[in-house]
Amino acid sequence: MGLRPIDELLTAGEKPMLAAFLQAQRDAIVDRVSGLSDEDAHIRLVESLTTPIGVLNHLIGVERWWFRVQFAGEDDVPVTWTADDMDADFRAVGVTVEGAIAEYAVACRESDEIIAAADL
Repeated sequence: MGLRPIDELLTAGEKPMLAAFLQAQRDAIVDRVSGLSDEDAHIRLVESLTTPIGVLNHLIGVERWWFRVQFAGEDDVPVTWTADDMDADFRAVGVTVEGAIAEYAVACRESDEIIAAADL
């Protein structure tokens, strides 16, 4: 999607400005992971569990946790970590680039529906 022209955003109001900023962040992670092979997406380049696919997988859960659970008050929302393994999302075992991008798009659409229906 990309950012809208800055002049348009500055006059659009708070909610459209915040939504555009959020979308820019979403686009950035998808852009960084797109084109990576599944193998490359799982490579750790730092000491932590951080990998490109792990970050994207984590953000799937983050979208759902913050918007569906915390903001909309839903119960039994699927997230990418477990009570037994709070880092499961970063391990991203069995997660493919294509699958994660598709699931992230679904999670973002769910969040956008909640945002659209809410007042600031």
